[in-house]
Amino acid sequence: LQDPGVIQISPDGTYLGFVGDRDVLDGIFVRRTDELEFRHLPGTEAATFMTFSPDGRSIAMATNLGELQVLSIEGGSARTILGSAPGGVGVFVPVWASDGSILFGAPGEGGFQIYGIAASGGAAEQLTPPMQAVSIPVGIVGDGRHLLYVSSTDQALMARDLEGDDSIRVVEGATWASVLSTGDLFYLDDEGVAWAVAFDQRTAAVQGDPVSVFSDVDVVQGVRGAMSVSRSGTLVYRTGGIGTAAGLDMERLTVVGFDGSVEEVPIGARRFRTVRWSPDGERVACAALEPGAVRGRTSIYTYNIGLQTATRRLTTEGTQAFPVWSPTGDRIAYLDAQSAFGPDDAAFGAILEGDLATVSAEGGDASV
Repeated sequence: LQDPGVIQISPDGTYLGFVGDRDVLDGIFVRRTDELEFRHLPGTEAATFMTFSPDGRSIAMATNLGELQVLSIEGGSARTILGSAPGGVGVFVPVWASDGSILFGAPGEGGFQIYGIAASGGAAEQLTPPMQAVSIPVGIVGDGRHLLYVSSTDQALMARDLEGDDSIRVVEGATWASVLSTGDLFYLDDEGVAWAVAFDQRTAAVQGDPVSVFSDVDVVQGVRGAMSVSRSGTLVYRTGGIGTAAGLDMERLTVVGFDGSVEEVPIGARRFRTVRWSPDGERVACAALEPGAVRGRTSIYTYNIGLQTATRRLTTEGTQAFPVWSPTGDRIAYLDAQSAFGPDDAAFGAILEGDLATVSAEGGDASV
């Protein structure tokens, strides 16, 4: 699981960073904004999301083991501040808030929740009630009074009163937001248009009418704006492809032999998630997003490598992921997320909850 298409800029505007892969290395890559080459941070191979500290000197990263770790921008050993995610599934989209705490999302009992934890470690504190969809923390404002977060459930930027139980709608249709050093609110809507508006942090309310700044920003799988901003207002963002697979890099499936040979599988370009070999080594099953598919709705496909037959699509409705072959190779088990958080909430390559289903490798009706 990785943070697709989102490059982070440090709050002081001196560093860029992202989670991805380059030159057969996985993990976090960083560079100064006055340099051209990114460098890999060793020991970050398990990273799935990252965030810069307020002073830009450290990085917090979520890992594929459900941990939250902190390390220096210069590299070195990572320090684990959270050994396992609440709910046991994973840590999503951490944000290092200006008050020094680290906010993150995690699915737990009853739904998706936002938590906070001190950068030095300790117990994670639940900051929101369970929600039925992915929510992305933005920060703490109003002298620690309000938590800002983008809610897929409400399709809005929300503010939760941490001294009470109320949440209010701040901006409709927001997919990303940040409060600048000027106090203004800068946000991205679900059409990829960036806006700026005066913002009262004490009451978590906008002041006056927003002004559009520019457009054509990618909204990753229709849920999260691919944008980052420094305190001074320097922006980095990814363009195009609002809410569809057209906004994601399409990939080719390739077989690499132990002898170093490389063979491209002759099937169409897709956004692949999980790829599994069959027990007989002749077929592959994968979860993939086709060009034009909307909001992370991956489906399960099979392909016979040896015979090079047409790709077989086994599922069509909702969102399915994580295919696993049966020992005999005649059935495939997978996670059906259609009835859990809804088909539109498979964001960031991460399926949160769902039903375990099986289907024949030749196609047909699924069994739950």
